[in-house]
Amino acid sequence: MKGFSLNYLVRPAIIEQENGKSPAIFMLHGYGQNKEEFFSIANELPEEYIVISIQAPYGLSETQFFWYAIELASSQWCDIVQAQATQNKLLTFINQSCERFNIDMKNITLLGFDQGGILSLSIAISFPEKVQRVVAINSFIDKKLLNFGYQKNNFENLKICLLHGFSNELIPLEWAEETINFLKNLHIPYSYQTFASGHVFSAEMFYAVKTWIEKE
Repeated sequence: MKGFSLNYLVRPAIIEQENGKSPAIFMLHGYGQNKEEFFSIANELPEEYIVISIQAPYGLSETQFFWYAIELASSQWCDIVQAQATQNKLLTFINQSCERFNIDMKNITLLGFDQGGILSLSIAISFPEKVQRVVAINSFIDKKLLNFGYQKNNFENLKICLLHGFSNELIPLEWAEETINFLKNLHIPYSYQTFASGHVFSAEMFYAVKTWIEKE
């Protein structure tokens, strides 16, 4: 981890590619979680990928971390300055990882839950040249986090998968539906599924994630 902008766990690719460069899945956990929680599913993901679980830079406790200050219960408030600083750290981390682990920079997937999904979406919309696929679980697009002029970006190589709990009490289904309209307006291909669950990453959701990644 020395020299990296963020802490992480890594599962190397099990199946090597002919060109020596591995596709990568970067995992971004939710608010109050940590890199170990998401990493528990790493060995169930396709073996040709290197899987990297990143830990958020700010701590609530020794085992709970967050990407930036946020308040969703009554509004969509967040600390913009903190969020932008974290986005920059993530972009730096992705570049560092591509160099260190010989990652195929044209085959990068962001897999995020909750706040990690919000960040994954904002990075992909703001910097589509850096990311080819996003899986966002119980998340939404927060326009405040997007770069100015994002509408002019080239999204032809970007695909997005949205998974949402139908009875999500923290991030309402309406916010996910607004995200769909947003993607439609930008002509970004997307997949959208709802599940009979709340604000969790269920086993059914994981199966959908794995299926989508294998297909795309």
